[in-house]
Amino acid sequence: MKTGLILLVLLLLSTSCIKSDINGTRAARFAVSDAGNNRILLWNRVPNSFSEPADLVLGQPNMTIGTANNTPDAPGTISAQSLSVPMGVHLFEEKLIAADQSNHRVLIWNSWPTTNQQAADVVLGQNTMTTGGASTGTATSFSYPNLVSFDGQHLLVGDITGRRVKVWNSLPTVNNQPPNLILCQSSLTGWLLGTTSQLCMRPNSAVSNGNQVAVADWQNHRVLIWNTFPTVSGQAANVVLGQPNMTSAVINNTPGNPGVASAQSLYFWTAANQTPSKVMFVGEKLVVSDFNNNRVLVWNSIPTTNQQAADMVIGQPDMTTTTASTGAYFSSPSGMYYGGGKFMVSDLLNNRVHVWKSFPTKNGQQADFVLGQSNFINNSILPVKDFTLYSPIDVTGNFHVKGLRIPEGY
Repeated sequence: MKTGLILLVLLLLSTSCIKSDINGTRAARFAVSDAGNNRILLWNRVPNSFSEPADLVLGQPNMTIGTANNTPDAPGTISAQSLSVPMGVHLFEEKLIAADQSNHRVLIWNSWPTTNQQAADVVLGQNTMTTGGASTGTATSFSYPNLVSFDGQHLLVGDITGRRVKVWNSLPTVNNQPPNLILCQSSLTGWLLGTTSQLCMRPNSAVSNGNQVAVADWQNHRVLIWNTFPTVSGQAANVVLGQPNMTSAVINNTPGNPGVASAQSLYFWTAANQTPSKVMFVGEKLVVSDFNNNRVLVWNSIPTTNQQAADMVIGQPDMTTTTASTGAYFSSPSGMYYGGGKFMVSDLLNNRVHVWKSFPTKNGQQADFVLGQSNFINNSILPVKDFTLYSPIDVTGNFHVKGLRIPEGY
């Protein structure tokens, strides 16, 4: 009887206090696309403090190099181990997906990497792991792929110069696998520019919650929403945010006061600053990084009417302020991640990632700590190390997965 009780106590302790384990199949993982250093940093556990160092790096042989396409024994050439300006990064359970933008491809690691510069397993947009040319005229090609997402069934990739969003109905398992359908174009080979419910200018981010789809149409300063998951290429969107209708594309298109930021406006793109804004579902919420307004907007329920006002702003004290900050606020926020109750935003021009230990509940709520800098004031590009960041584009983790082992104390 006593032996049985001891075993029960040990079992309870092991299931409630297990630390992340690089060999564990359900351990908490975290990744940042460190675009300026041509690498992806990987943490084998959930970061919990300022400047916490990463455990592994992809795209580089060690933590002190940031060269583009740093292929072993053949620097400057493209391979399954190289990266050149990685943009979107997404982790689902143990699978890692990344948009290798300047190589015009998407890479997939079928399991969580365990060594620095580990080779990817699958490439999309190219026939082989050693090619990296841009193309806009085929179903399989990319021209500057941007952000990626996977809802457990559908892979979505924003192909910005390709002017489309590619959709796969399952995670691809072979090189250069064609998508099942295209959004923002009427066919798999379409390449039209437009501002309609079916055409986009430069869609850079797309996300699905399994039922609905949201797309950040970057150059049109808007977010498009499909109320049901599209089933055919070119399917029309149902709702637009940031604009009063499907044919407008005005910066900060506030009703009665155009050009001034508000809870109804968006400012995604400038010719001089072409970095992605991201859309994300958080339960019933829709969250959008409004890049050039230096803020993140939150709708408490998925919008159902055009130009619906956001309910909360993060990174600014109110809905009309857009000042870039090196303090507690943002200077060009891009990627976002939410999981395990934690919320993270990549603060691109401040070279850091903000981390909240619970989802913010009020305007301007400050993060608990940042990664990439030692405090909320610094934003310098330090020597390349295991904790520094240079223009981090996107963040991802898998600690939204049911049954995940999250370190004690987080």
